[in-house]
Amino acid sequence: MDSIVSSVPFSHLVASYQSALRNPETTIEIINRTEYAKAAQSEQEIIRSELKFIDQWLDKWAPEDIKFDLNKSPKLSDFNEVEVEYLKALATKIESAPADADGEWFHKAIYEFKDQTNLEPKQLFQTLYKALIGKDSGPRAGWFLSILPRDWLIKQLSFEK
Repeated sequence: MDSIVSSVPFSHLVASYQSALRNPETTIEIINRTEYAKAAQSEQEIIRSELKFIDQWLDKWAPEDIKFDLNKSPKLSDFNEVEVEYLKALATKIESAPADADGEWFHKAIYEFKDQTNLEPKQLFQTLYKALIGKDSGPRAGWFLSILPRDWLIKQLSFEK
């Protein structure tokens, strides 16, 4: 009997789908860059089917803290001087990231500026999410950064238009 559910965790599908602005093809490309790449290749039709249900779930039943859209352009005035410094330093670090940088690489990069900014880990993440999705929390940060388009991410964190 054929499987009707992919081996990609539901939360991973939901975050990938929203990061892809609800585009199924882009979602599969994103999953292809994660630890579920094999599933993205061998279970594409099942994933596409699941995304139809996820789309409806997001519209009708998903809790607000799960839903997000990428922030089109964060306002510099929403951040204090230290937060801006942190985001710009992180953007510079990401510019030098290897092409195959994974969630672990990005997770370490997020923490790298903790001492120089004197921001608590919770503040680092809240600042990051506010810049990227306009909320105080979101999907697993390192993994989330690793799936976003690199050019967009750098511009977003640098407050470039």
